[in-house]
Amino acid sequence: MNNTLSKKPGIAFKSKLTLILFSVGVTLAVLEVFVRFAGFNDQFTRKIFSKNLLRLSDNPALIYELKPGGRSSIDSVENIISSQGLRDREYAIPKPTGIRRIIAIGDSVTYGLGVRAEDTFAKQLEALFRTDDKSRGNKVEILNMGVNGYKTVQEVEHLKTSGLRFEPDIVLLTYNLNDPGDFSRELPYFNSWQNRKWTTESMSLPARFWARLTQYSELAFMIEYRTLRLRLGKVVERKQALEQAQTESQENAREDRRRHYDGYFHLYRNADAMTALGRSLDELQQMSVNNGFQVVFAIFPLLMDFQDYRWLDLHKQIMEMAEQRGFHTVDLLPALKSAVTSATELQRRHDDFEHPNPLGHRIAAETLFGIITAKNLL
Repeated sequence: MNNTLSKKPGIAFKSKLTLILFSVGVTLAVLEVFVRFAGFNDQFTRKIFSKNLLRLSDNPALIYELKPGGRSSIDSVENIISSQGLRDREYAIPKPTGIRRIIAIGDSVTYGLGVRAEDTFAKQLEALFRTDDKSRGNKVEILNMGVNGYKTVQEVEHLKTSGLRFEPDIVLLTYNLNDPGDFSRELPYFNSWQNRKWTTESMSLPARFWARLTQYSELAFMIEYRTLRLRLGKVVERKQALEQAQTESQENAREDRRRHYDGYFHLYRNADAMTALGRSLDELQQMSVNNGFQVVFAIFPLLMDFQDYRWLDLHKQIMEMAEQRGFHTVDLLPALKSAVTSATELQRRHDDFEHPNPLGHRIAAETLFGIITAKNLL
């Protein structure tokens, strides 16, 4: 009888522990279901990471890069990354005899966020060369090396480390007004993991388990990503807050965007950011001399207020920086403005004033085709 009594505390403890673990498990399961269906996680960012379109780069200047073989659907558009790390097909290395190549470097506009790969300006430009009687036909290849969230410093580094192997005849740098700054949704996440070296081999067992869990659990991803956002600043919050039109009218959301983009004037007065931009353009100019390619520098405007466009002085400032380095420059604003009655006709979504739809990409491709052929750059 004494033995039976002595066992009861142990049995009670195990029962309580089992009940606690069961309750915690049920609570976490309920929260997981709630987070999934409530849509707390930004779907663009979530799909980028969960479907492995991006990976941590060994190059600290890049921080992250497209993951070879990555695949995902974003905004109902299929995104496929080649084994060479491009949102494009495979290309022969070394370059075959008789082939002329243009490499397009840039951010999510060049990458083609929200549009099919074949609708990006790079692929539409390639199609124009292929069909034009006076061109070099299918001997002109356009490689899309755009990466979501990159700024000019990263784009030039990406060209140096991964693009020169393709032996370009022209490098087409597409510039957006936020390129001197860090406005990447992806950057806070990968910036945090950079020093921790996000590879399972270098992780402790608990860290390895957590890294795996964030790939499959919406709840774990929300905890990890939102913690990083709090720790690393307000870059992502600014971007996402500007996209939230659910509780505001479309016009109010548009006014929020205008105020945000007016902040670019402060960005261009940031000496450190502009010095870094100038150095990257100097490096690109030196690469062009050393490797025998020409540079075409194209500015994409903000897709808003074409009739009262307030950022012309910034366009002029950047164009002068490019021209001082001997680049062939083109401001796409006049062509885009003259082709439509309103900038909204070029937006991929009503709340996106940066990324063009297929029509915007087509106008850009036609404009670039005209510049390249008129100057006999190929």
